[in-house]
Amino acid sequence: MNDIEALRTAVEMEKESLNRYLLFARKTRDVSGKNMFIRLATDEFTHMDMLNRVMESMIEQRGWIRVEIDRSEIEKVVPELRKQDVRIRTTEGLDEVSALETALELEDRGIKYYSEQGKRAESEDARRMYRRLEEMEKAHYGLIMSELDYIKNTGFWFGIREFSLEMY
Repeated sequence: MNDIEALRTAVEMEKESLNRYLLFARKTRDVSGKNMFIRLATDEFTHMDMLNRVMESMIEQRGWIRVEIDRSEIEKVVPELRKQDVRIRTTEGLDEVSALETALELEDRGIKYYSEQGKRAESEDARRMYRRLEEMEKAHYGLIMSELDYIKNTGFWFGIREFSLEMY
């Protein structure tokens, strides 16, 4: 797979995630859950736009362009959520577990793809971009996983066992 094909695949993955998150947001009645899916969709749109700009540069034979990807709202919020006992509740009427598991699959696919492309990239700008996209997808994954843990009542929050006052 050449660089342009890799970028085209990445754009399609981001577009699929964007569309799924917008669908989940539309079907989600709970405001917090709806906002989570909208934030995810916004990040995916930003990724797609940036990847299209890089691909356009490659097609026009200008080579890799250096892109700066700012911290997303999700990346800013996830560390704060870890400090608080905040729960995002998704929806009534939508199979929230199924939606969140689908979202996890989308993010996991992105993490693996960007990791793979980062390893094979010859350009430092390409490696930097793919590493940054991988970091963002990991933040998405963490947010979704925390919500899924909460809904399934696993006793974990961001992978950390919650403190319990119950006697055994």
